[in-house]
Amino acid sequence: MKKEIVEIRMHGRGGHGAKTAAHLLALAALDEGKYIQAFPEYGPERAGAPVKTYVKIADKKIKSFSPIKHAEIVVIIDSSLINESDIIKTLGKDCVIIANCKLDCEVCNDESCELYKIKSKYKTYSIEASDIAIQKLGKDIPNIVMLGALIKITNVVNKAHLINVIKDYFLEKIGKEKTEANILAFEEGYNKVK
Repeated sequence: MKKEIVEIRMHGRGGHGAKTAAHLLALAALDEGKYIQAFPEYGPERAGAPVKTYVKIADKKIKSFSPIKHAEIVVIIDSSLINESDIIKTLGKDCVIIANCKLDCEVCNDESCELYKIKSKYKTYSIEASDIAIQKLGKDIPNIVMLGALIKITNVVNKAHLINVIKDYFLEKIGKEKTEANILAFEEGYNKVK
């Protein structure tokens, strides 16, 4: 995607890594010489509470410091938020949506599902990120899987740069074995998004 400024909004729940995903994406863009902003929006900090994060990436200085109202890329890390929030009401005109779910699942093929209602209107992709995270990491922390899917679809930052940022960020925090598991989760997200 080549635009003057790319605006990405991520929706998740506390503990699923939306804040970390935004931070890592911004660091990779910074490594590429881009201007960036990345910041979260949430209520009381607690596991399971809804979280929104915003990432802005540009070739020129970013002058607006406001949250993204009509995102062009929306990453839904927790699919239970699709019907519980204003995600669908605040999409940009040519928005790309990447959701952690099966688009052919029972919920998403029910006419009451917001994602079902907009599948024909927007470019909508899905990945079973929670399943991959549990398989690769032993926990339902799908943020890194979703980053893999995001990069495959949008190429908003260079894949190799983001992998290096993930390695640098996690190596001291969680050790070599868990860092490598996160890289495998990223690669799986990159390869399996549909």
